[in-house]
Amino acid sequence: MYLKSLMQASLVIAAVGWALNVPSRLGLAFFTEQLLAVALGLAVALVFLDQDKPSRPVIARWAFRALALAAVGLTIYIASIFATISVQIAMRPLGLSMVTGTLIVFTVSALYLTSGLGIFAVVTGFIAYAFFGYLLPEPFAIREYGIPRVALYLGGDPNGILGAPLKVAISIVLPYILFGRLLVLFGGATFFTDLASSLMARFRGGEAKVSILASALFGTVSGSAVGNVVSTGVVTIPLMERAGYRPREAGAIEAVASTGGQLMPPVLGATAFLMAEFLAIPYSTVVAASIIPCFLYFGSLFVQVDLLAGKRRLNAEASQEIPNFGKTFAEGWHFLLPFGAIFFGLFQLNMRPEVAALSAIVVLLAVGFFRGYRGKRPGLGTIVRGFVETGDASKEILVITAAAGIVIGVLNLTGISFSITQGLISITGGSVVLLLLAAAALNIILGMGMPTVGVYVLLATLIGPPLVEVGIEPVAAHMFILYFGLLSMVTPPVALASFAAANIAKADPWRTSWTSMRFAWVAYIVPFLFVAAPELLMRGESALETLHASISAVVGIFAVLVGAVGFLRRNLGYLSRLACIAGGIACMIPGSLFPMAILVEAAGFIVVLLGLAGQFGPAARAADAKA
Repeated sequence: MYLKSLMQASLVIAAVGWALNVPSRLGLAFFTEQLLAVALGLAVALVFLDQDKPSRPVIARWAFRALALAAVGLTIYIASIFATISVQIAMRPLGLSMVTGTLIVFTVSALYLTSGLGIFAVVTGFIAYAFFGYLLPEPFAIREYGIPRVALYLGGDPNGILGAPLKVAISIVLPYILFGRLLVLFGGATFFTDLASSLMARFRGGEAKVSILASALFGTVSGSAVGNVVSTGVVTIPLMERAGYRPREAGAIEAVASTGGQLMPPVLGATAFLMAEFLAIPYSTVVAASIIPCFLYFGSLFVQVDLLAGKRRLNAEASQEIPNFGKTFAEGWHFLLPFGAIFFGLFQLNMRPEVAALSAIVVLLAVGFFRGYRGKRPGLGTIVRGFVETGDASKEILVITAAAGIVIGVLNLTGISFSITQGLISITGGSVVLLLLAAAALNIILGMGMPTVGVYVLLATLIGPPLVEVGIEPVAAHMFILYFGLLSMVTPPVALASFAAANIAKADPWRTSWTSMRFAWVAYIVPFLFVAAPELLMRGESALETLHASISAVVGIFAVLVGAVGFLRRNLGYLSRLACIAGGIACMIPGSLFPMAILVEAAGFIVVLLGLAGQFGPAARAADAKA
């Protein structure tokens, strides 16, 4: 296993060295694709070595070991002759096509082992189309490219496996994963949980609010909703259960909060940089676009757990059990400095994203060694462990982004992207609403089981173009894709974040996933809202439009939440609940959607006030006095 750990650490060291431009500083010149090939080989090898389990027959174990060594050897060979490949690729030599074809087979095999049959079927379907699409009838037929050309293009061209998605994953995403792992090992996740507890535990539903805040703080750099659940959920889920939340509710709240952590600015689970790359826009534009939707997501979750606690009369945690804020902050304030380094580097010094991540790591190491947390100081072994764990956590992302490169390569080679776009538009009859519904369903299906970066890269490639084609603002289209891709983490049947939380809570996974959907209902609505009103993404013509859209969304969501839970200051009757839900829906309709929409908003606001009338006034005060 020492070899496996060495490979894991080597993968991270290669990415860090490339981000720091070490080769050029040493007077060495490499193609980017040479690094990508070697890194992909290490990732594929690690996937194969994961199959080397004692429960398998000896022959199978040795076979996977041999495949791992073959994957590393193949990619080292490709890296060593890449200059030759780039020159001879147009001549389509059979030997090179066999080499690049083998790389495709290794990558797709690793994809099946890490992500399952669904995404494997999608990628192999695209490959088969490139090989045999000429046999299909019109309008799906393409020209015959031949197996050597397809193999060389997908396996050796910068538009294929060794393309932009894999490059961004290695050079940008991986340093942020390293930062997240080191933050956990240095005690940062524990600090954020303690800090959240010191701030929120004294309020009703405080334990659930602790979970939400801790998951939001840590989730933005974790890069995985499931990883976020298992990191913070082991603390927060038992807290919620002791406070009176049902096990499936505790698991659902943690799953929804951890999934939302992937939508937190400024990193968005490391997808912010990919989105900026895809759309060719400044990174700051992506961050600005994420702020209001994220506020609506977490705000709705906070309100739900608060109202539910009030309805069930769940008491706040005993004061002696709540960490002292001053003491907690004094012990762990230094964990905030790396985040400050990221912000300062990105927005003030205009650093490249990967350099900003590495600067944050340097700050974390500098303060972590001297201060530690709760009397524990990390050592050099902690850093080594961080590199090893990062390499292990990165392999799946690298394989998926390489597979996304295959899909992009097929789209570029065959021009099928235009057919997919026109096909989706044709199936939905050109209706933007139907296209959005179809895209939402496809995103949830295709996003099942993948880490955040993989979800976004694949879906931006397949679903993004049709949405933009029908006139949806590009940033809104890509944020829509990200939201519904991540919702696969809490949506049955493969709700991995919900299932992981259910395991910790010892609750039924299926019921936990359905409960997660109930807590996350706003996330199914908000993407449609910001597509209809790009002002919610700060893409409006004026600040006043943004303010109007934000207020109407907040009022509408709050009213629906009150109506759904049936409680504000006291229980609501059925008519009041119906009025709040109906009025809230009317308030959420963007005022710019159609000419009379502003009147619908106003009417909805009046209906909400009527529904809540019984919560205030003399009669309400008299009821409070009796209580």
